[in-house]
Amino acid sequence: MNSQEKLPITRINAICKAITLLERQENRAEEICILKKLATGVPILQWTEWVVRDCIDDFYLEYKRLPTVTDLNKSNNLPQHPNFKYLFGISASQWLKKNYESYVPPKTSRKKTLLTAINLLDGEERQRLQEMLYEYPITKWNNANLIDCFVTYFEKYGKVPSEEEMEKSDELPYYSLFSYKWKTTYLKWLNAHLPYLYEQFLKQRKYQRDYRNEFINEYNRIKPKTEADFNKRKNPEMCRTYIVKRALNIPTWDELIKHCGLVCYKMLDEREAKERSKIKSISLISVDCGENILFKEFIPKEKKYELIRTYKVDDSI
Repeated sequence: MNSQEKLPITRINAICKAITLLERQENRAEEICILKKLATGVPILQWTEWVVRDCIDDFYLEYKRLPTVTDLNKSNNLPQHPNFKYLFGISASQWLKKNYESYVPPKTSRKKTLLTAINLLDGEERQRLQEMLYEYPITKWNNANLIDCFVTYFEKYGKVPSEEEMEKSDELPYYSLFSYKWKTTYLKWLNAHLPYLYEQFLKQRKYQRDYRNEFINEYNRIKPKTEADFNKRKNPEMCRTYIVKRALNIPTWDELIKHCGLVCYKMLDEREAKERSKIKSISLISVDCGENILFKEFIPKEKKYELIRTYKVDDSI
């Protein structure tokens, strides 16, 4: 059984199938153009100028008029008017006046194009586009689009993304999303929803960098007292500790130190400080040639010392 049989159809696969079918028909250029644009940016997670304009086009096709400021709300699938100030630096009314004084209505919109494509498809491909229509006009990360995102990434790059790659990529969610939204880890989510990719990830990790030895060598070099101290002073090429902990499946800094068999310099410093605090004052007070000295328990009785330095210590401790 190959990977295609183990993984679900992606939204991009479904869009490409719809494009192929539309290309066999006449006068479908506008719809094909919309679908091609969609194929490069799913899921749509935030308002952009293209998304705003598309939603206004859809509003016009629905109501045969342009929206006013009072129409700008979620129930009309339009951004609320404060979004315009954030996106374009001007008010909603100013932006609408500037961009829609002369308006040529389109033949279709993203929403209507998705409806057209859905009617051309069936099975899993139809289901993927229905998910996109349900999320219209913008969405948040959910299990459906996360699954689609990771399968698309695997098909595109031939690998499952690591936590480090998730942090740097614009195509992927942040690794912290799983703990924040679902109270789980990336690997546990992957195992629950995409077991085939989870197996591939475990195979990949065998050939990836040796996080444990890299951490041990860097730790011994800088001798940090805390996790924050390590991340601040580490070599720039060394990854941060949260990546090491996730790679080794270790939840805390203290357990990481123990797992790697390293000295905890913070505890060592604390013990030394505690011992030093016991000695209130130290001064050379006498030289004794006999056995009657302060630290009698440390001097074997059978041995004779000609010169022994004794120290004044607080006896109450």
